Amino acid sequence: MTDLLFRHAKFRREQKPFAADCWKALNEKKHVMAHVPTGNGKTDAALSAALTYALQEDRSVFFLTPKISQHAIALEVAKGIRRKYQEPITAIDFVGKRRVCLEPTAYRSDEFHRACERLRKNEACLFYETYTHRRKEAVNSLKDQSFAHLQLKEEGRVQACCPYELALDLARESRLVIADYNHVFLPYFRKPFLHRLRKNLETSILIVDEAHNVFERIRSAMSASMGLPSLRKAREEARKTGAHDLAEKLEGIDFDLQAFAREKLGNQKETVLEKEELFAIVDAPLTLQEELEKNADEYLTKFGDAKRSVSGGMARFLEIWLQGDKESYARLVHNEKGLMVKSLDVRKFTSIVNEASSCIAMSGTLLPLEMHRTVLGFDGERTLLKEYRSSFPPENQLNVFVDGTSTRYSRRTKEAFDAMAYKIQQIIDAAGGKTALFFPSFQVQAAITKRLNTANLVQQEECMGSAQQNRLLLQFEKGQGVLCAVAGGSLAEGVDYDRQQIKCIVVVGIPLAEMNLEQEALIAYFENQFERGWDYGYLYPAVNKALQASGRGIRSESDQCVVVFLDERYLWKNYRKCFPNGFEAIRTREPWKHVQAFLGNEIV
Repeated sequence: MTDLLFRHAKFRREQKPFAADCWKALNEKKHVMAHVPTGNGKTDAALSAALTYALQEDRSVFFLTPKISQHAIALEVAKGIRRKYQEPITAIDFVGKRRVCLEPTAYRSDEFHRACERLRKNEACLFYETYTHRRKEAVNSLKDQSFAHLQLKEEGRVQACCPYELALDLARESRLVIADYNHVFLPYFRKPFLHRLRKNLETSILIVDEAHNVFERIRSAMSASMGLPSLRKAREEARKTGAHDLAEKLEGIDFDLQAFAREKLGNQKETVLEKEELFAIVDAPLTLQEELEKNADEYLTKFGDAKRSVSGGMARFLEIWLQGDKESYARLVHNEKGLMVKSLDVRKFTSIVNEASSCIAMSGTLLPLEMHRTVLGFDGERTLLKEYRSSFPPENQLNVFVDGTSTRYSRRTKEAFDAMAYKIQQIIDAAGGKTALFFPSFQVQAAITKRLNTANLVQQEECMGSAQQNRLLLQFEKGQGVLCAVAGGSLAEGVDYDRQQIKCIVVVGIPLAEMNLEQEALIAYFENQFERGWDYGYLYPAVNKALQASGRGIRSESDQCVVVFLDERYLWKNYRKCFPNGFEAIRTREPWKHVQAFLGNEIV
């Protein structure tokens, strides 16, 4: 391996082999799909190899991540390498247009992109108009530098220029572009994005961070629904814009959808539909889609203070329903949610990585690697599957499997919740605070926490915004109490808990997906495609969420933590196989004794 550009004095123990594998793959035009445990410094290792190769071979590097918090880390890596080696590395932290918009009537709109387009078309955005007239001057004043998106927003404010347009032009000349999954994986983002940057995938290296999130993130983006509330709101919008024919048409669709649902559902909650059954409700869906898109634009134009247009969302639903093929989409009618179209296969979007020079996909929970390679459509012949050990001393974490308790639906009785709450209370007391409880759902969380007698209990709630979550975390840190959150949520995998904030983690139950028709369709599709339906569609995703939550406690080599898996099913063979190789745990019915012994140096 050549000497890589690396900002630190030396590589960590498990960091060096990962960097070496990345370098090898880059030179051979291959991909790396890597399970790299938290603390191994995967961002530094991947960017070190990628930027070294990119400078030698004149490549662009795209660092793709679903979390804006990760943008700063990637940016600092690039800046650190530039400072140390005096190499001409520039990087741009690129985010969605709305996050850097300075025009209040646009960024305050829920239908932001329509509002932005309307303002630009009507030459009503001061920042965009100013930038078009002084583009060259603005870019020249900032080129050859690296910027975080908030810095660019401030530069835009100072120069009265559109920060988004400025970011696009600076990204064109940057070696590293830090962006969201959508900018590359979704074609309606990718094509204009790459065109504007004058870059192409063939001469680019992709680094996909937190790659375990890609499947669900893209699947969600390519799914949509249309219910009675949205139909009625769209009808009101049509009346306000004077589109009375459209309003009348939507009223008829409202009536037809209700009749259709009654006939199809009977006493059922939901049922599967065929693609063509939409025509029983909508005579000419393509025409309706065009009318809805037009009305959305007119509504936002006429009512400048409107935050969103439901008409646009309905048009998007019709587009996905009509364009999605029969096999890889589940189409449903639900007694409360109306019509739904759910993507089951994202390969036609994510396999775009195979057009890139190389792709490095990495995560701390990317097991089994073959599953992720398969469902994302990475070229099997080009993809190296690599699993690395943790750089942290294994003796710093104690894992405990608990017998005799479970959150299975058949076991969710008052007595079972009482028994579970008793064990959790004992664990909290033994840990002496600084404990995090991660639940399979908000419903289970509520059932358990009301039975606890604990000071400084801070709880995540459904639909919490980032500001609310930040206040919650501050309260947890100051109170050194007990954090309650859901596994698979932002507090279970999107937050780094520093300064040994957490000494004990309890993963309550198994965060399995709700078994509904959509989930059954996904399992059936995976079984048909890969003969691994139950594993790929149900078991592995759940255990990966549990493992993500379990990794919140140890963030440095000096941290210590006990992780309690509070559900006997973790001991079952079909769940146990989902854990990493070499994973060790104590089996007990009295986990608090081991918590106290490990944290208090007492002997069980």
